[in-house]
Amino acid sequence: MRTLETEIIRKRNISDSYRVITPYVEDVKVFEVGMLTECNIRSLLEMEATVISGVVSYNYKISGLLSLDSIRKNGKLTGEVADALFKSLYACFDEIADYMLVPGNILLNQSEVFFPDDLRRAYFLYVPQEEKVPMTNEEIIDFAEEILNTAENIDREVIMYMYSLICELKEENGTLKTAIEKAERITFKETEDKEAKEKHTGEVKKIEEQAVGEVDDPIKEEIRKADNKARRKDRRKQKKKEIISERKKKLLEYMDFSLSKHDKFKEKKEERFIEEDYDEKDSEFVYLA
Repeated sequence: MRTLETEIIRKRNISDSYRVITPYVEDVKVFEVGMLTECNIRSLLEMEATVISGVVSYNYKISGLLSLDSIRKNGKLTGEVADALFKSLYACFDEIADYMLVPGNILLNQSEVFFPDDLRRAYFLYVPQEEKVPMTNEEIIDFAEEILNTAENIDREVIMYMYSLICELKEENGTLKTAIEKAERITFKETEDKEAKEKHTGEVKKIEEQAVGEVDDPIKEEIRKADNKARRKDRRKQKKKEIISERKKKLLEYMDFSLSKHDKFKEKKEERFIEEDYDEKDSEFVYLA
């Protein structure tokens, strides 16, 4: 990675924070400084230039932003963040070309690349230099390798993304654009395939459960019908028992009544026979006398 002969400090006032860079250069690139301070270049951090005792310093506003270094240390570096980083770098190269600025003056350093809270894009520092040199694939590779080598408990997707990017940049015709496309395809296709597989498995399971339910429905219906039939049969039996029991009760009452009536009739008949017999004997006795 190219090293710039600069002094980098952090400055804070009442309302804002700044990254202050003082390059050790003899000639100030007035044209580049004018572009950086007067034009709103979205990919670059907002910059102000100050001159103190003939020494030029560049003040980059970093209020509310997170450095890539702090993101990595806090364990927030994911495959999506890595993708946003290099996509933003490619967009930056494309944008600054419209302002006749060169990619070689972008400072590729983890502590000098910044993200907003949503981590969806990166902002870079552009340091005007005496020599206008292009950004080489080797410098981007060194930057990616530095991220890999300094990260702790690095996300698996980050490793896949970085290695895919590096491998493509090492190819003879490899460019940052093709490297990003390859890294995205390899890294996120596996995730998409896994999600699609899980989704497919879930759908298949749902269909199977639905099919089983459809098969079970007739069986459940038959069981329900059999249960209802058995309950109706039990109710009929119970009702029959109740009817028989009632009939038996009535019959027994009738029989008791009949027997008691018969006994009373028999008793009266016997009494009548005794009285008649007595009368006959008595009359006979009287007659004989």
